[in-house]
Amino acid sequence: MDFQPQNKPNSFSVVSMIFGILSLLSLCCLIYFSPLFGGLAILFALLSKGYEKEMNGNAMAGLSTGIIGLAISCIFIPLMLIMWVFLMNSKQFSSEFWSSYKEVGERIYGEQFDDILEDTFGEDFDIDHYIEGGSVWSEE
Repeated sequence: MDFQPQNKPNSFSVVSMIFGILSLLSLCCLIYFSPLFGGLAILFALLSKGYEKEMNGNAMAGLSTGIIGLAISCIFIPLMLIMWVFLMNSKQFSSEFWSSYKEVGERIYGEQFDDILEDTFGEDFDIDHYIEGGSVWSEE
């Protein structure tokens, strides 16, 4: 009888696979955690190898999913930030946003939103001046 030792799954390789899967899943809803999970998947895959010549299947799965998740998130996060900056600098978006914000505030609180802002921040606070492209604080 020929008995060959079975390679038990290394705990680092299982953790690597879990983090790799989390890296891919977090691309759907928690994209900011995806680079963290991808990096940890790669780290644990490399640690699981130790002094052996080859990685086992779990470590290879963790390594590949971690690299994919890390690469995709490193592409999408800067793109999302660039789009956000351009939207915030767009005068049309800013004007529409604040107009609808004021309208919703008036429906919720039952009084003019400008009055609420004046009570909260003082008479110098001028949201309409900001909507038109000026500063939030009126200049005297």
